[in-house]
Amino acid sequence: MGSACTQVSVDIYVRKWENDFLQEQKQQKELYFRFRDDVFITTKLTSEQIERRLTELNAKDPNIKITWEGGKAVDYLDVTTTIEIPNFKTTVFRKLAAQPYVLPFHSSHPKHITRHIPYAAALRATRICSH
Repeated sequence: MGSACTQVSVDIYVRKWENDFLQEQKQQKELYFRFRDDVFITTKLTSEQIERRLTELNAKDPNIKITWEGGKAVDYLDVTTTIEIPNFKTTVFRKLAAQPYVLPFHSSHPKHITRHIPYAAALRATRICSH
């Protein structure tokens, strides 16, 4: 994992690296969200224009490589976002590699922890899902 300041240092560097692109997104009134190495953007660019722009961004630093996925539905963090013009529809996204593991009820954890798991899962789904 590295030292305690590694992630902060990376965030500062990447913020400086992405600043020009971020300003373009703001000027075009498009969305831009980044959490560590995951980025979610909206754009009106064609696939060819996106590829060209990413080539420019990738040339700024050989240690940073940007790839993209596009379409009507995109997975970002733990949310699947689907475009349904004029809105977005959101649902819970679960990686296929994720273990279907829930803390066993009879584990040695305090009971308020194990009792709270179904509530927390339902609350998470309620907050994420738009419908």
